[in-house]
Amino acid sequence: MVELSSASISFESSTPSTNLIRIKHLFLIFVRQFDAEEYKLFCHYMKNLLNQPVKDPFELLDNIVNDIQSSGFYDSSDQEDSSVINEYNYYSKDTNSDDDSVYDEHKSKISRLSSKVDAELEKKYQSNNTITSQEKKHLAKKLGLTERQVQNWFNKRKTIEDTNEKILQDNENLDKRKSSNKEARKSSLDEPNEEKENGSFVSEKKENTEQVKPRRRGRPRLSETLSNDKESSSRRSNVRRSSIVDKDNLKESSSPPPKKVCRGYSDEQLKKLDEFFLDDNHAEQSSLGLIEKETKLSEYLIKKWFKLKRESLKQNSSVPKSVVEEKSQSESLDKEESRINEDKVENSMESKDNESDSEILKNVPPDAIEELEKTFEKTPVLRPLDKKALSLRLGLKTTDIDRWFNSKRKLKEKIV
Repeated sequence: MVELSSASISFESSTPSTNLIRIKHLFLIFVRQFDAEEYKLFCHYMKNLLNQPVKDPFELLDNIVNDIQSSGFYDSSDQEDSSVINEYNYYSKDTNSDDDSVYDEHKSKISRLSSKVDAELEKKYQSNNTITSQEKKHLAKKLGLTERQVQNWFNKRKTIEDTNEKILQDNENLDKRKSSNKEARKSSLDEPNEEKENGSFVSEKKENTEQVKPRRRGRPRLSETLSNDKESSSRRSNVRRSSIVDKDNLKESSSPPPKKVCRGYSDEQLKKLDEFFLDDNHAEQSSLGLIEKETKLSEYLIKKWFKLKRESLKQNSSVPKSVVEEKSQSESLDKEESRINEDKVENSMESKDNESDSEILKNVPPDAIEELEKTFEKTPVLRPLDKKALSLRLGLKTTDIDRWFNSKRKLKEKIV
């Protein structure tokens, strides 16, 4: 004992203090990985190892590596002698490092688990994904691992399973939202308003209301721009036709007070006002009382109507017949021109649709068309993940795939 103590004192005095601190520090980190029983076994093993007649310390390392390789505990990719020696040289560089950081780096440098150990842990996880402390100890002893390594493996496996479940749930939620939106649109278009009148059901269609479309990020699609152009052209044509019809109605009417005034009068009131106007075109104070009783209008409205009536008669008398005929001819020509323009717009829109479909089909190769048709039969509306998978598989852009599916859906709707 005296000889050992004197030898240890001579060793500590001969070696520098920084190296001693580093060695003790690394020894503590190494020992913390063991349980009490494992630490006892380690001490016995080190006694037997140091009693061997070996002068070079690196020969000990070679022997340990050979034993591990023969047992098949680690993968062949990490079974290199230099890895253990590099770990030894790695800790001789840095002196100022915390316990946790050095421990994590040491763990990352240790070679990965073999396929046998991984398979054993996977079987245990499939039987029960939660592990108790006793099961952890039993597995660690059986596989030659530490309890922390077993716990880390189970934690990583659980995170992978949770992420996969989340991805599946997100895909299911997307499908449910799309199906609910489709059903809502169909119900809003198909449901008629039914009312019961005089013992018989009378169904009346709802008026066409402008549905507010959700805003989409990015550039608008070609099909959307074409549909918007069609709608705008049809609206313009309807406005022109309505304006022409209003002009014709105004010319044909013999007593044409303006529209703004006519809104406040009923048909009976207008007839009575016409009769009073034939008797006297100026509503004097003597006749105002009678007119108010008969028509039940205010004095202001009666005087206003008489004034507008007089002005309209003056305008009709001042305009010659030739001017009226010329106006009617020009208006009929305008009608024909507007109809011709509408037909041209509709034909141009149809040609644009056909051209866009042909361009899409040219860009897509024949092998890709077969794959796209198969997927269209299964799912006519693609999810974003399926779209990305198709683009990677066929080497096409996602925009081209969207256009192809849109054109295919249009053709199907036309056939139906």
